[in-house]
Amino acid sequence: QTPQTAAAPAAASSSLVMGEEFDKTVKQICEMGFPEDQVKKALRAAFHNPDRAIEYLFSGIPESAEPTPAPAAAAAAPTAAPAAVQ
Repeated sequence: QTPQTAAAPAAASSSLVMGEEFDKTVKQICEMGFPEDQVKKALRAAFHNPDRAIEYLFSGIPESAEPTPAPAAAAAAPTAAPAAVQ
């Protein structure tokens, strides 16, 4: 039964984290030697999944997981252009 109890914390750490738990997770991952800004970026890209965030920190955040500001700017540009044409 000891392996099962040891597996319980691992299962809990794979859940999504928010609020105070998010801050604790950031601190724990930073203690592994990662910069806080990179930890937060990885957690956002991993949709607050600590296991995936750590994977991203080791292997790099996939482009598909990183937010891209270009679509928001592109969406705003067409609304401004027709107004200027009229």
